Amino acid sequence: MNKNEELEKIDYQEEIKNLQETIGLVERIKKSAHKLDSKDITKSSESCEELLETYEMAYQRMEEIFEQLPKDAIGFELEQYHFFLKALISRLNICLRVLRKKLEDFKICSKCGHKHKNLVDICEECGSELHLSPSKLY
Repeated sequence: MNKNEELEKIDYQEEIKNLQETIGLVERIKKSAHKLDSKDITKSSESCEELLETYEMAYQRMEEIFEQLPKDAIGFELEQYHFFLKALISRLNICLRVLRKKLEDFKICSKCGHKHKNLVDICEECGSELHLSPSKLY
């Protein structure tokens, strides 16, 4: 099967719709990061990392296909798919940065300011309960 036949088998409208839905999901995760506890942030980060790995591989494959095809063989739907794939990867990277920052905030005691190396429930320095301080929510 040549590259053109392989590309024609893909329903790009459906794929674009899936990418748009995933972009929406990633945006909702990013916007709700300030409401999540450390376990949810960890879980969301892991999910985003898995998605990022998957979509980066798909994007790399698209780049390889684009290099091998003549420009006139690349249709509008394929260009759209490529665009949304790139947009999703960008949004996943931004979302991961936000989640990682929020996770780091959970390691800082809001009472004494001690920064812990790992997630803990009680501050090792002053003994107060760790939680995300309101000043770090935005």
